[in-house]
Amino acid sequence: RILLRNKWQNKSEKKVDRDPELTEKVALIFDHPEGVDWHWEDAADRIAAGVPVEPKSFDILEAAFVHFETYLAPYSPWQIAMGTSFLLDSILSPHVSLFSDERLDIERRVAVVRGLRNVFADTFKLHAEWEYEGGAGVQKDINNKCYMFWETCPLPFSPSRPIAEACIDVMESCLTIPNMAVIESGLHGLGHSARSYPRAVQIVEQYIAAGKCPADLVEYAQSAAKGRVL
Repeated sequence: RILLRNKWQNKSEKKVDRDPELTEKVALIFDHPEGVDWHWEDAADRIAAGVPVEPKSFDILEAAFVHFETYLAPYSPWQIAMGTSFLLDSILSPHVSLFSDERLDIERRVAVVRGLRNVFADTFKLHAEWEYEGGAGVQKDINNKCYMFWETCPLPFSPSRPIAEACIDVMESCLTIPNMAVIESGLHGLGHSARSYPRAVQIVEQYIAAGKCPADLVEYAQSAAKGRVL
């Protein structure tokens, strides 16, 4: 698996040794048979018992998204997409509430949000397909998680401006990743953020004006700039 390196790589992303306890906790979330919707099964109960919603558990989100190569390399694209969805969808689990826990340094929480770019630059760039309703089974799940990422993740609507702004940074970076599904996901998220953050509108308008938007997504981008996305 290849992870793109650029200015987005911050100092906390340097290679680290895998911690055995963290590795075990990460496996609880990501190590599931492909094609099985485990989100509502016994696996979710095991995660609730093994990964309580407390500041210490933020280490697991940090491991997964900041130290992406170290901890998620063993998992398939489907496993990464489904595990990420579980952690960041408040309907599936309460773990995303840790981003609002003020006992955790805001700089640390923001770094983990920025680390979400790894999911797009690695997993979705290489494995998500545009036309997310196409395909079936595992592929359809990956496509859907890519497109709906910012729809189901509450972080862009966080009352913490640094958290919301970090999400916009990740969305903007999606526009630079050469995959139609990833670009569309970025536009989707920016379209929702446009309702509250003028910067999101500016990003999309400048993207269109620069002629960088794929022709098939121009109309969608224009809708996103107006905050009109579904």
